[in-house]
Parts: sequence; structure tokens; C-alpha cells
Amino acid sequence: MGFMLFRIIGRLIMLDISIASQNGLISMLITEIELIDGELGFAGHPDLICTIKGDTKSTLVDLKTPLAESPIWKPQLAAYRHLALRAGYDIGRVGSLRLKPDGGRAIFTEYTDEKADFAAFLNALMIAKYFKGGK
Repeated sequence: MGFMLFRIIGRLIMLDISIASQNGLISMLITEIELIDGELGFAGHPDLICTIKGDTKSTLVDLKTPLAESPIWKPQLAAYRHLALRAGYDIGRVGSLRLKPDGGRAIFTEYTDEKADFAAFLNALMIAKYFKGGK
């Protein structure tokens, strides 16, 4: 039930984003695409890469349903940023968009410490590979 509700809310947010796009507020580049780094051995699926009116670079957004921010989001989104840059997207801003269960205004949190966040992700990735026998 929770996953289905998230997908429905996510689609409604995408509809709002689509309306914003039609009004010239944002330009959508991709939604829910798989990005892969074969050298480091991981993949990710950011929810949205778009360009917001007035910005010169793209914004990478991941939709989240918890109202409380999770500490794992920063490394996760830093990894998405890495993947998007490798795929040729010019990423400037990265953040989570927390969806409210009552349909209220979503909360965008931008993550700006990309080096530390990506280092944390790489450490977690190496630990995960170590416990899986180096794969």
C-alpha cells in the first residue's frame, strides 16, 4: 500500500512538474532513467533531472516520502550526481523533494557538500563489495 501510494503521489508531483514545464518554469530532461558506472560497479535511478528557469545547469531531484530527512540521502544523491555527470548531464544542483502525505507543498532540500557525500558513498560501496566477496 505504501509503495503504491508513493508511486501515485510521485506521479502527481510529476504532473505538477509537467505543468510547470508547460508554463516555462522548468525544462524536464529525464525521469527515472537507469544510469550506470561500470568501472565502479554501481547503477542508480534518479527520479528527475530538469533545468529550472533562471538556472544555467540542471537540477537532479529524488522524490522521498518520509518527512524526516535520512542521513543516507546525501551519499545516495551524490552517487546519482556522479552517474549523471558521467552520462553527460550538466548538473548544478542536487536535492531531495519530500512529499507530504496530505498533498501539501513538498519540501526541497539541496545538498551542497558533494565531495564529502560522494566519499561517504564510495566508502559504503567498498564495504558492501567487501562483504559480498569483492564483487
